[in-house]
Amino acid sequence: LYENETNWKYSTSTQWWSLLKKKLSANKQRSEALINSKESSMLNYYSAFNAIQAIIPKDAIIVSEGANTMDIGRTMLLNSKARHRLDAGTF
Repeated sequence: LYENETNWKYSTSTQWWSLLKKKLSANKQRSEALINSKESSMLNYYSAFNAIQAIIPKDAIIVSEGANTMDIGRTMLLNSKARHRLDAGTF
């Protein structure tokens, strides 16, 4: 039983994965539109985080505060290691 558990993987051809990939693609397109938006102020959260994400190291420890900063930062400032983000959601 244990051997079967360690080799088990959820199939990537399931309906759930398909829906998740579609949602991911739609969210990515929406974020790109917000990053490149000329209608908003010159500097918005998305354009600021896009510039920051481009220069911080992949293993950076991210500390953020403030509702919008944390919410948008979680989607824009990507972590590659566990426990490398500190915000109100940490506790």
